Amino acid sequence: MRRSVVGLALVGALLPLTGCVPPMVACTAIGYSSTLFLDLDTPTTGLTLELCDGEGCTPSPTSDFEPTETATGWVVSPLFGAGDVVGYRVTDATGAVVREGSVRPDWKRVDGSDTCGGNTEARVAL
Repeated sequence: MRRSVVGLALVGALLPLTGCVPPMVACTAIGYSSTLFLDLDTPTTGLTLELCDGEGCTPSPTSDFEPTETATGWVVSPLFGAGDVVGYRVTDATGAVVREGSVRPDWKRVDGSDTCGGNTEARVAL
C-alpha cells in the first residue's frame, strides 16, 4: 500500500514535466513604454508641443511627456501607460496656439509577446 502511494506521488510530481500541463509563463519585463510619432502636414520650425493623456485633459508644458523635435514633427518617448486618447496643443514662439485637439493613436506592439505584452508605438498626423 505504501509503495503505491509513493508511486502515485511520484507520478503526480513528474506530470507537469511531461508537457501534460501548460508551462508556467514568466514575463521578465515589468514596465513597457510607448513611442508616439506626431507628424505635421506642413513641417514648421519654432513650434512647441504640449501633451496630456486622457479624454478631456489639458495639455501643458509641465507634463510628463518629453517630445523631441524632428524635421516633420515630434517623437514622444517614453510614454508609460499611454491611453487611447492623447490631447495636444502646438504653440508658436509667441505662445499663440497653432493647433490643438486630441488624437486616438493606433498603438501597435513592436516587441515582446501576446502573453506578456511589449513596447508599443503609433504614428499620427496633426
